[in-house]
Amino acid sequence: MRFLAVIITGLALIAPAAHASSLLNKIGMAKADYFVAQQAYADWRIVGLLLALAFLANIGNAIVLRADAPA
Repeated sequence: MRFLAVIITGLALIAPAAHASSLLNKIGMAKADYFVAQQAYADWRIVGLLLALAFLANIGNAIVLRADAPA
């Protein structure tokens, strides 16, 4: 369960990290160019479902590990 929670959480962070890392390059763009560049994220809304799965996996992990004091 711990491995699954870590993997899903990592996958859920890919989209926000990609968006944040490209933000500095997009700040100086003209409005039209910015909207063209944003089209790269058009199909990434499905990746947003990983956030809910990561939340559930981490809650499940917390429930499974609540009796394990070092964890």
